Amino acid sequence: MAAELRRHLTVELVDARASPEDKQELMNLYTRVGHADAALHSPRMSDDRAALAYEREVLRRLALDVRTYVLRTHLMIAEPFWDSPPKPRDPNTVCFSGGADVLRLIQPVCAERGLKLFPFASNQDSGQERWNQLCASNIAIFDLTVPPGPELASVCYDLGLAFALGRPALIVATLGQRLPFDVDVPPVELRGDGGDIRRLGEALDERLYGQQRNVGQSAIQGTVAYALRRLGQGRGDWRTLGRLHALGEQQNPGALEARGLLETVLEHSREGALRLIHPAWVGRYPSPGERRCFHVMPFREHWSADAMRLTEQECQQRGVQYIRGDRVQDPRINHSIWEELCRASHVVVDLTGYNANVALELGLADALGRHALIVGQGDTVERLFPALAKRRVHPYALANGDARIHELLATFLSPSRDESLEGPLSLG
Repeated sequence: MAAELRRHLTVELVDARASPEDKQELMNLYTRVGHADAALHSPRMSDDRAALAYEREVLRRLALDVRTYVLRTHLMIAEPFWDSPPKPRDPNTVCFSGGADVLRLIQPVCAERGLKLFPFASNQDSGQERWNQLCASNIAIFDLTVPPGPELASVCYDLGLAFALGRPALIVATLGQRLPFDVDVPPVELRGDGGDIRRLGEALDERLYGQQRNVGQSAIQGTVAYALRRLGQGRGDWRTLGRLHALGEQQNPGALEARGLLETVLEHSREGALRLIHPAWVGRYPSPGERRCFHVMPFREHWSADAMRLTEQECQQRGVQYIRGDRVQDPRINHSIWEELCRASHVVVDLTGYNANVALELGLADALGRHALIVGQGDTVERLFPALAKRRVHPYALANGDARIHELLATFLSPSRDESLEGPLSLG
């Protein structure tokens, strides 16, 4: 465990982006890993109970701090759809999203390691509770063996939230199962034999102490610029804002200094919904004055061409650039979709058929706080999964020439659009 943490920190030694403050924290982490390594090799760790207690009390917090440090340059300001909870992240907590069969396999694995498991949301506002659980969790487990449709879409929506929050994800699938293309994490494949629990346990340990992805380019300059643009002078501590201005003028601003200043600015601002996140991928922001609509939908259904053409026409009529995931040239599909969601001023999400990729991308958009118009044909609204139960999802019907979708898009894409399109809705 300590050797794995030291390996991650060694990679950081050659990072030219590291400021003096970043390097000091790196050396602090190195020292903590050294102490942990010495403790793990002490005679008292021959007692399994003592070793587990040390892991719970020291090692997992250390691993979480190392992972947060590695992701420091992915720092972004988000305005999540869900209210952000005040509770801190717990290094001994795991969030699970999926079905009962895989949950039965996961429960003894977590219990053996002294991990608290959030199996599902327990109250009526399950979307908010699941967001709270993901924010509080160290890692998250996603069972993609559940049936296609709303059930799989629900799991993929939670997975999108987790990716945007930078939570390490343990993906569970059946042997040879084809995963949604947005999932770039190798799964644990269940074989229905006696080794499934062992394989899940090994994967869980790796997620607790491993680094899931290579870290991309820094988002710090863009995040500082966005903060200054969004918050402006006179909306916080002017001294801190002045330091943030000076930091933004640096060619390679320090990530830890930026985080500290941004935390102070956000605390004193009137923008209470904003929060800092460390996404799985480096992010961007909408450009000032640029209107971009990202269309999230399945592209190979018999109705797809009509829906895309209609939405693109509405965008053109209102001076909004229309973007689709299948038109993006970047071969890294998940990264390109993430970037387009980050840059979007509008997101149209078509849930018809409950496509898994569509649900995952809605989760990404909700975690970022992108203003979204959610629509669906047929019985989509009648089959909403729990996180969407109180969301405003608009029905439409292409086959009948329904003008409803035209009206929805016209209002949504208007510069003075009605923000209530994405407000809460009681379906009862």
